[in-house]
Amino acid sequence: PRPPSERIRQKREGPPVPMSSSSKTGGGNGSEAQASQSQAGETSEPAESADEVTMIASGEEPRNYREAMHSPDRRFWEDAMDTEMNSIVALGTFKLVEPPPNANVIDTTWAYRIKRHANGQVYQHKARLCARGFKQAPGVDFFETFAPVAKIESIRMLLAMAVSLDWEIHVIDVNSAFLNSEMPEDQYVYLRQPSGYVVEGKEDMVWLLLKALYGLKQSGRVWYQKLKAILTELGFEVCISDP
Repeated sequence: PRPPSERIRQKREGPPVPMSSSSKTGGGNGSEAQASQSQAGETSEPAESADEVTMIASGEEPRNYREAMHSPDRRFWEDAMDTEMNSIVALGTFKLVEPPPNANVIDTTWAYRIKRHANGQVYQHKARLCARGFKQAPGVDFFETFAPVAKIESIRMLLAMAVSLDWEIHVIDVNSAFLNSEMPEDQYVYLRQPSGYVVEGKEDMVWLLLKALYGLKQSGRVWYQKLKAILTELGFEVCISDP
């Protein structure tokens, strides 16, 4: 069966659309630029100038979706975005709904990173879908945002004890950690469908988030609450001096 992202993503744009002389010089009504943006299926990211799109070279990190699609490394970025969308869909992060009247619909953006070994060799192209949380309204889209973190002194103490007592240290990295955190029932966050994955025929619909997403104001807090509940259930106790 096709991966989840294949079932929801929009057909991606083809080769770069040539810019007419009027759009390059700033003349005309900008209809050519609007047509190019429409073909790209972008609903969350603003259009860029032709120079910004075409100057990216192989091995460079795109600043936005359009640059990724015009990059010589386009197929790597497509695979990276598919991997991210597969995780989002598999974890039940959202459901597609009609936007309520006067809803604060937040934009999304793609963040791209090239991960390299110490010798500079590329080992991964990473794409992360992020919400533009700076557009959230306090008291409407989020309430509390505080999430405690361990003090560096506590970490140093544990490392010193491990060395003294010959303990083993295990480090856990949770993939897409925030996507495992359920959104509070009293907080409704609506997102525009991400660039490249707009459902055909449902362009006006939006995501209602069921799980947290990177970029939201409350994501760190809801992930802490999720992790705390899991560790407590496993028998761990919260340190009073460093919760």
